[in-house]
Amino acid sequence: MKKLFSLVFFVLCFIESNAQFQINEDFVIPSNEALFVGENLIIATNKTLTCNGIIQATSNWTNNGIFVDTDNSLVKFSGSILQQVNGNTTFSNLTINNSANVNLGGGVFIRKVLNLQNGNLISNGNLKLLSDASNTAMVINTNGTVTGNATQQRYVDGTYNAVGYRYFSSPVQTTSINSVF
Repeated sequence: MKKLFSLVFFVLCFIESNAQFQINEDFVIPSNEALFVGENLIIATNKTLTCNGIIQATSNWTNNGIFVDTDNSLVKFSGSILQQVNGNTTFSNLTINNSANVNLGGGVFIRKVLNLQNGNLISNGNLKLLSDASNTAMVINTNGTVTGNATQQRYVDGTYNAVGYRYFSSPVQTTSINSVF
C-alpha cells in the first residue's frame, strides 16, 4: 500500500521546477504515513492538503490554498538553513528542529503544541496560540525560543456568568502583567 501511496502522490501532486514540491490536486496523507519534502512545499491556490500523519519539511512552506490537519498530525520543520513559512496556516502540532531557525511570513495558528526542539521561531507578530473549549495551545521550549510578538488566546467558559474574577497570568519569562498593560 505504501508504494501505491507514493506513486499516486508523485503522479498527481509533484511538479519539480525551480526546486519546488507543489500540491496541484487535493490530497490526503493518511494516518501512520509520512511525507518528507526536501524542496519548497507549495500548496496551490484552491487546492487542499489534508494531513492525518506527518509532514517533515526541510525547506520553505507556502500555503496559497487550504491546509487541514487532525489533532494527531504533526508538521516538522527540520532544515539546515533558515526556513520561511508563508501564507496563513493552522497547525495542530508543529515542531521546529532547525538550528538556523524558522521565520514566519504569514499567520501561523497553533491549536495544540508548538515544540521548539532545536532552533528559534521568529514570529514577526504572526504567531497565535489558539484556545477553545477542547484545547489551549502550549509551547514546549526544549532548545529554542519564540522571538518577536505572539498572541496567546485563553478560552473562558461563558456558561459561568456569575460575577467574579478570572485569573490569568503571563505565559512568558521576564514579563509581568503590569508591563502588558
